Amino acid sequence: MREIICYCLQDDPESEELEIFRETKKAIETEVFKRIMEKTPEMQLYIKTDSPEAFRKNRLVAQKLVDEGEAAFPLVFLDGAIYRSGKFIEMKELAALLNIGISIQREEE
Repeated sequence: MREIICYCLQDDPESEELEIFRETKKAIETEVFKRIMEKTPEMQLYIKTDSPEAFRKNRLVAQKLVDEGEAAFPLVFLDGAIYRSGKFIEMKELAALLNIGISIQREEE
């Protein structure tokens, strides 16, 4: 079972990548998804302003913040190891890691 954890310094309502991560996390936590999938991936999202303790408890996260500052975030862990630093996982990549389909519907302007 995959585990993806994302640490962000702040919530950004304008960030499409953050919204995709958040909505994917919500979707895989539903009972319907759990019935369909044999192994349900684990996803966590920690935003420093909401979950400062998570940033202190994880030594790698705390050290990245000291060593590299804000440039290291968002910080993404995959199965316990740092996978990406400084940017989110892209939608197609997230879909491949979780072995699920993800799509976005946009209204035409």
